[in-house]
Amino acid sequence: MKYFIGAALIALAAWFGLKNPIYNMALTRGDIHTPPQPDYTLAAGWADQPAQTPPGAWETPWGVDIFLVYPAPRLNAPHGRIDADEALVHPSHAKLAAEIRAALPADAVVYVPKVRPVSAATSSQTGPTNAADDVIAAFDAYLGNTNRGRAIMLVAIGSANASIAPLLVRLSEDELRDRFAGFVHFSTDDDANTEGLYPDLKCSPSLGGACFQSVLLDSKRPITDHLLPRLPNMRAEYSVLDPEGTAAAVAVQQETVSSWLDANAPKPAEPLFGFEAIEAAPIYRPNGEAIGAADPEN
Repeated sequence: MKYFIGAALIALAAWFGLKNPIYNMALTRGDIHTPPQPDYTLAAGWADQPAQTPPGAWETPWGVDIFLVYPAPRLNAPHGRIDADEALVHPSHAKLAAEIRAALPADAVVYVPKVRPVSAATSSQTGPTNAADDVIAAFDAYLGNTNRGRAIMLVAIGSANASIAPLLVRLSEDELRDRFAGFVHFSTDDDANTEGLYPDLKCSPSLGGACFQSVLLDSKRPITDHLLPRLPNMRAEYSVLDPEGTAAAVAVQQETVSSWLDANAPKPAEPLFGFEAIEAAPIYRPNGEAIGAADPEN
C-alpha cells in the first residue's frame, strides 16, 4: 500500500511540475500563426465605435474620445497571433469588456480597435510579443478618418500597456499634446507602476502634469489554472473594484480637458461638407454659336 501511495505522490508531483512546460511545448510546435491585420478604414475593423458621428472639435463643448486597448484573452492559443475576431468573442474578453465599459461614463465616446493579440505561448524568440503594430495602425486610421480634432484619452488594461507604449510617446509630441486627455491604466498591484515606465510623458496642460490615472483591478486565478495545463504567461481574471467611482473620475478628467480646450485652444475650422459637382451647360447665341467657345483660329 505504501508503494502505491508513494507512486501516486510522485505522479501528482510530476503532473503539477511538468504539465505547463509540456503543454507549452506542444503549442509552440509548427509554424507561427499570423492572421491578416484588420482593415481599420472599415467598421469591421473595430470592436466598438459610436453609432452616430460625434460633434467635431469646432463645436462646444470640445469633445473627448476614449481610445481603448484590451489585453489578450485567456486563450490557450498556439504561438503567434490570435485572429482578431476569435479574440473578440472569447468569453474572457467579453467579460472584461463588460467590466471596463461599466467603469466608463455612460455617455463616453469609445473606440476599441480589433487587434491580433499575441498568444501567451509566444516568446521573443518565436514571434512578436505585443500587438503594437495593430494598435498604431488602428490609431492612424482613427486619427485620419474619425477623430475630427477631438481630444483623446487612452485606456489600457494590465499588460496591454506594453502594446501602446509607442502610442503614448506619440501623443506626447507637440502635434497632439494639448489634446491628450491622459492615460487611464486599469492595473493590479503587480503592474500598477505604469507612471514609472513613462517618466517623460506629457499631456494636456489642463491636467497639471498628472497624465496618469491608475484604477485598481482585482485579479484571481480560477481553480482550473492550478489543476489543468495552461500557458505559463496566461493572465489572471480581472474585475474592476469600483466601477462607479472610476466612471465618475474619468468624467471629471474629460470635463477638465474639454473646458480647458474651449477656453485656451483655437477652434479648428469646420470642414465644408455637402457641396455637389454641377455640370455647366453651354449657352448659345441665336445663330447657334456657343458663348465662350474657343476661337477656331487659335
